[in-house]
Amino acid sequence: MRISCEEFERATGEKIFPLAQDFLEKNNLEYNDLTTDETERVLSEIQRVLSSPLKLSGESRLPEWEAGWSQNLTSEVTPGSLIPGYMNKHPIMRWGGKFISAVSPNLEYLILSLLQLHLFEKWLANRSDIFEFGCGTGHNLLRARMANPTASLTGLDWTKASQEIIGRMNDSGVLLCKGRNFDFFKPDYSIDFPKGSAVYTFAALEQVGKNHKAFVKFLLDKEVDICLSIEPITELLDSSVEMEKLCIDYCQKRNYLDGYMTHLQELESSGQVEILEAKRNYIGSMFIEGYMQVVWRPRSKA
Repeated sequence: MRISCEEFERATGEKIFPLAQDFLEKNNLEYNDLTTDETERVLSEIQRVLSSPLKLSGESRLPEWEAGWSQNLTSEVTPGSLIPGYMNKHPIMRWGGKFISAVSPNLEYLILSLLQLHLFEKWLANRSDIFEFGCGTGHNLLRARMANPTASLTGLDWTKASQEIIGRMNDSGVLLCKGRNFDFFKPDYSIDFPKGSAVYTFAALEQVGKNHKAFVKFLLDKEVDICLSIEPITELLDSSVEMEKLCIDYCQKRNYLDGYMTHLQELESSGQVEILEAKRNYIGSMFIEGYMQVVWRPRSKA
């Protein structure tokens, strides 16, 4: 089977934007459905992994991320060299509320590129300044530039390797972008946001567990215009559905993003923020549905 515009629209529940439609027409996103027995084996494998010790996300993992992004530092920076090493790790993915197996090479990365093009065109196309927090190798910024050819782009990450990669991207002409060091756990208030600035995260806040409030307060204090978070948001899942319950369990065991949506809802109730959108896209890896979105802005910008 091949992902079509119609299938993408069914998964996301909305009309596909032109950049994403063009991407689908130019790329082959092919997969196979799993049989009932194959699906049961995947569920059993996830349960087996959950019964084993797993690494926790958090502040202590900075050296690992530094080493990981350093592997993407090559003498020649290309879009392909920016793909994170953890991407396309498993042939099994989550798509449209089911498990699928990849046929096309790099299918996970292709689907995420498709989703980014759709969401970035929807939310970032008219912004003059765009900031990605937790940008890693800067590969997501390539789609931000496609969605907005004129914006000033800034990629922020807590590793030094990230800023070095962005420097090489500029030098090689792959992408003109600013790089800056930033730690979610200790926000840098010296950063200035021009009027109308947009902020986004993509599978980055995932790593902070329950420690997201300092970042949210930072964005509120700085009065950014809009924030798009594409993350595992377990509040949007249904624990009565087995594959979704296993996603919740996996996120909890890995200490992934916890309570972010609930905190934003509390801030909305107290009049501090406005939540513009919160929804699932039914896209994920074997273990988690990690690419839902919540879009919000400080109430003062409403």
